Amino acid sequence: MHSEYPAIAWDSSSDSFAVLVHVKAPRITETMVPGGEAPRAPLDLVMVLDVSGSMCGYKLALLKQAMRFFIDNLGPDDRLCVVSFSSEARRVTRLTRMTNAGKALSVSAVESLAARG
Repeated sequence: MHSEYPAIAWDSSSDSFAVLVHVKAPRITETMVPGGEAPRAPLDLVMVLDVSGSMCGYKLALLKQAMRFFIDNLGPDDRLCVVSFSSEARRVTRLTRMTNAGKALSVSAVESLAARG
């Protein structure tokens, strides 16, 4: 995990704090592929996205760009569920396998998100 700032003083506050999270699944050791490298284990991920009013404009555009990148890098055995929240939570997509069709559905769902609340 990488944060926007290396440290924040205990007596200060911040209305927003950006954090980048890097996720890597462990490799499967029983099944080796040609070349000797084991594939990684499939992921089941639930992404919870803030779409409150404070996310309008540039922030929401960055969120959508990051989600497109994330979806593009998932494999066909990975599954993704997208949940949005503002004043209440809403499941945008079910846990969907990231085949080409699943990726297209997920990207479309993320693109439809709008800041509100």
